[in-house]
Amino acid sequence: MLLAIVTPPSSAQAAGRTVSSPVHLKINDYYVLYTSPAPPFIDENNRLMVPLRAVGDLLGASVSYDPKTKTAVVAFDQDTLQLAIGSTKARVNGQALEMDTVPVMVRQSMFIPAKVLMKAFRIAGEWDRTHRILTLKDDRFSNAAIEYFRDAELKDPSVSDQVLVPLSFDLQYEISDFELDGEILSWLDHRINITMRNTEYRAFPAEEVDIRVLTSLVDGYYSISHHYREPVGAGEQFDITFDGSGGGSWNTDDIRFIAVFARLLPGSPQP
Repeated sequence: MLLAIVTPPSSAQAAGRTVSSPVHLKINDYYVLYTSPAPPFIDENNRLMVPLRAVGDLLGASVSYDPKTKTAVVAFDQDTLQLAIGSTKARVNGQALEMDTVPVMVRQSMFIPAKVLMKAFRIAGEWDRTHRILTLKDDRFSNAAIEYFRDAELKDPSVSDQVLVPLSFDLQYEISDFELDGEILSWLDHRINITMRNTEYRAFPAEEVDIRVLTSLVDGYYSISHHYREPVGAGEQFDITFDGSGGGSWNTDDIRFIAVFARLLPGSPQP
């Protein structure tokens, strides 16, 4: 469901967060910036860690966590993965699997190694050493907001989704409570600044540059920021900023993930 945009009444209370992080994850043709409750990160063993919740949100897997035993179960396609906080031992369909790093808790959420997902579910991966970004590729991945976004927004064929690369981001968001017709609702304002790089040593005119941001919220809500269409210089590093807002009943962890689609469109026909 697209996030409804209305003009908020005067607010009474506000809560928010500021998150800054490098970009480390790409899933098929889109980059993942923020995931709730924290972005993916590279641990001390040089392994990319992703939140268990995001595995469900982004891959379409079924996930569960038992706080008493500190164990998680991830079911994807026909396979099942079991992991525990602080343990290098995992099980795939009942068979033992040794990991080279351990799941951890961050902001009361379990983070697991992306590498074990690739092994357990036979997911193809590609590591970009220059930008330290892991790309996971699989036609089985599913997310309703992503699929709707593609159908509604990405109608023009792209030439490449590997030239314009997000390097890092700064996310600021605030949630304010207000009263409307006797009901207490919330107003969400968020701004995200993304530092990007043109990895090719040639410039691109505005009509060939297409960068869009999708913010996915709880309960199937999402918002689509206006896309960026400006010329980009050869090898240029540049910053772009997107703003979004809307009313509902939000909490500070209700932003599930933020994804960016950065691609090149076919150039204008030459005379």
